[in-house]
Amino acid sequence: MENYQKRLDNAIENLKQRADIADVNKENIITFLNQRSAEDISIRRQLKYFYTLTSILKEFNKDFSLCNKKDIIDLINVNPSEKSPNFKLWDESHGELRSKRRQAFSPPGGKPRHSQ
Repeated sequence: MENYQKRLDNAIENLKQRADIADVNKENIITFLNQRSAEDISIRRQLKYFYTLTSILKEFNKDFSLCNKKDIIDLINVNPSEKSPNFKLWDESHGELRSKRRQAFSPPGGKPRHSQ
């Protein structure tokens, strides 16, 4: 069985040593995780939050506490030519899945179509 608490502890210790992430964002992430822990959010979910936040910071290293709505919209709506190769591969591989999900349902008010 995986030891998620140890993985989270190691991830936080490694975060503290990273030079590519601003100290204020390190503090914000740790505070956020402490709040989730106090809310009894699972360690696995906290790890997911941790990895999501740190990967966002690779593209957008601005103080999270100073971000406004426009900053978040700009982060999400990256021009496709500016997206990292990993995002492009993920987007292409999941495009077919999204298409199949759309096809599984008929227009509003209709019955769902079941895929074969």
